[in-house]
Amino acid sequence: MDLTVLIRLRFLAGMVSGLTLMVAMAAVPHHQQQQDQGVVVPKVEFTATELVKLEAASKRVPPYFGQVALTPEQRAQIQAIQMKYLREILKREKEIEALKEKSLQECEGVLVDFQLGLIKNLRDAKVRRTGNVPKEPTPSVPKGSSDVSVEDTDG
Repeated sequence: MDLTVLIRLRFLAGMVSGLTLMVAMAAVPHHQQQQDQGVVVPKVEFTATELVKLEAASKRVPPYFGQVALTPEQRAQIQAIQMKYLREILKREKEIEALKEKSLQECEGVLVDFQLGLIKNLRDAKVRRTGNVPKEPTPSVPKGSSDVSVEDTDG
């Protein structure tokens, strides 16, 4: 293949990637515009990991799609679709995490102080054993309750 053709293809691929990102960003209304219209929508903040996922999605197509000779237009459309749904998936994952935390807090509300202390010790033992801090919230152990020493039986 001629060097000029390769350079043009690389340039076109870069332009398509940039346009895909612009289209995906334009599809999401700005927070300020929605406030002006009288609609208050909470601003969704993405973590660095989520931004990396979004960036990676802007450059990929689903498995096997790259092997069927997509046109640059098809690739751009597919990437824009993926960006749209990935943003929604990330928002829903945050909602799911919040529901899990709420559920755990309600479950902890059923327990007595002694049981909460046992759970706290089991969680602490797992952190010491694995070095990983659990994603679930730590129970609120009321003042005056004593920590109870228990062997870690959680796998």
